[in-house]
Amino acid sequence: MGIIGLQSAALENFSQHRYKADYPRLCQALSRCVSRGPRHNQESKLNRLIPILIALCMSSATASAGNILLDDPTDIKYTPGAEEIWKEGEVKLPEKVHQDALQAFEVGAGEQRFEYLIDTTSLETGADGVTRFLLVIRSRSGVDNSSYEGFRCRERLYKVYGYGDANKLFPASDTDWQLIPKDESTDYRAALYDDMICNLLTGKPNDPDEVFRAMRSHRRVSE
Repeated sequence: MGIIGLQSAALENFSQHRYKADYPRLCQALSRCVSRGPRHNQESKLNRLIPILIALCMSSATASAGNILLDDPTDIKYTPGAEEIWKEGEVKLPEKVHQDALQAFEVGAGEQRFEYLIDTTSLETGADGVTRFLLVIRSRSGVDNSSYEGFRCRERLYKVYGYGDANKLFPASDTDWQLIPKDESTDYRAALYDDMICNLLTGKPNDPDEVFRAMRSHRRVSE
């Protein structure tokens, strides 16, 4: 069979998808044919076949390269939206404020209107990664307002679960996660997040013992 017959058979086999894996050998044959040049009356037929075979070689090589990372059956294919979705755990409000377990902390050097305290028995991080605590804000006249809140340290978010007074908490309605402000000189959440409860480098909560030691020493956890 002459070179024209070989290339014609190759073209037919390519079109029927029988020899997709043999495209390198066929392309090599095409390269040798082009380098030798057409002979006599085969010239017109070969000239018509060469562009078609070149296109087939290029398309087959592209398809093979495109699938090179997926031809292994053990490869893991990425599925959009398959990431693990964070889910908050069940939250139960503390039954009462433990007045004998309150620890004061500073919010700002110039803040003298209120005293800020945390119930040390309430500070803990749940299985969902949320650090929750019972906060008490005491006015200079001695009136207490309390709230049960949660921090997501990695995302810098807070949520209020309940409000109350010196004795009891009541569930908050329609509360969502919100961004914690960054002005720690006037906002108690910013002071707690930046200086005490959360580690800004790791995005994880600090150990409660370290938090309370820092509060008693009027310093940051990292200092």
